[in-house]
Amino acid sequence: MQVHAEHSARDAAETLETVAPPRVVLSGWYGAANLGDELLLAVAIGWVRDAGGIPVVASVNPAWTRATYGVEAFEWWEAAALIEAIARADLFAFTGGGLWQDYDGFAADALDVFPARGAAVYAQQFFAAIELGVPAVVLGQGVGPLEGAGPRRVTAEVFRRADAVSVRDQASAALLRSIGVDREITVAPDPGWSFRGEPQLAANLVRRWPELQGKRLLAVVLRDWPYRPGWEDELVAAMRDALPADWACVWLDFARSPPDDPEAAGREIARRIISRLDDDLVHVVWDGETAAEAAAVIAVCDGCLAMRFHGALLAHLAGLPVVTLEYDGKVSALGHELGVPARQRVALERIEADLRPALEFITGPERRLAFRLSPQHRQRLGAEALAHRDLLRAAIAAARQPFSAPGRAAPDLPRVSQWLALSGPAAEAAREAIARRFAAAGPSTGTERAAAGPRPPGR
Repeated sequence: MQVHAEHSARDAAETLETVAPPRVVLSGWYGAANLGDELLLAVAIGWVRDAGGIPVVASVNPAWTRATYGVEAFEWWEAAALIEAIARADLFAFTGGGLWQDYDGFAADALDVFPARGAAVYAQQFFAAIELGVPAVVLGQGVGPLEGAGPRRVTAEVFRRADAVSVRDQASAALLRSIGVDREITVAPDPGWSFRGEPQLAANLVRRWPELQGKRLLAVVLRDWPYRPGWEDELVAAMRDALPADWACVWLDFARSPPDDPEAAGREIARRIISRLDDDLVHVVWDGETAAEAAAVIAVCDGCLAMRFHGALLAHLAGLPVVTLEYDGKVSALGHELGVPARQRVALERIEADLRPALEFITGPERRLAFRLSPQHRQRLGAEALAHRDLLRAAIAAARQPFSAPGRAAPDLPRVSQWLALSGPAAEAAREAIARRFAAAGPSTGTERAAAGPRPPGR
């Protein structure tokens, strides 16, 4: 009995030693230098590492992502690279953002061609994981709008088949239920609420721009929005001379042009609006690259005008009075759930009537009366946001199994095979990764696991 126990202990130790850290493919709109999405990526990378995993990022700009975060990254629009990464992974995870919407198109009926247009490419990534027998989770999502029948059908299939699902607001959960997603859906604040800044990044803006000396600072975070013509004209008219003379504007473009894309320089909305204001205020444009730096800049300002969801979130996280331009439902939902009063929330179609009074309220004599998120409220949101992390941890733990079962051939992979057939020489490495995966996989992977449906969380 003693010998048997010694052998069992040794075998268990050897098994643990041979199990590599779990590889987790993270997907979203990452690498495009959109700082809201980069904020979510920074949070997700930290969560994976804290769970003992290796983050592998599907990126629009892999070189930039590698340099910024020190992670493995691959080009998400290349089918062979995506399939190889997923075949080598233990878990596939969407980790936040407003991915599931059809503002920019959603080619729900063209999934056989990779990459599909709009948000359909995310569905393709998910279905690749399902075919390859890789557990997949969809976390921290803001869902909608979904106007078309095709986008609603595909989105419902993704959320029904995922191993775990969480969204960042009740409106997203309600939309999912309305399109037939009748599973358990965790609702928790956006993962960005759990972000904690880095003290060494505290911004000394006056050293950078001496003209800001003695000024109160308004952070301005706008975005391009071509779906309502004329709103920029109304914004320029409302902003001109709305701020007291002792204020200055610090503009942050969250949709950054990647540093290796010189043709995109100058497209950012900040410089376009500033050139039209023609006022006597000081305007500076922050040109950093990371979400952590943007958070540090916003935190040293005295107020914020935000159109972007995560711009508003970071300003609230810093305890600033915030005026939001509510261009879509996700920004409106944020203001509603935080209890921001109507006088600090401006619908895009009411800029002409409401923006100037809102700005005057948070920058003028009454600014001490403006709504700010209390420290207790911010702390609670940060703690509640960790529900997304807990689902990710459970999924990583469930996927953390050694490849030690008898080998077998890979099953039929209809979409994956079709995409690889059009990938040229790059497909060979992906096919080798697939062969290795199924040669080492146990009987609950591949099409058998896909047919079995989602596993209970933590199992």
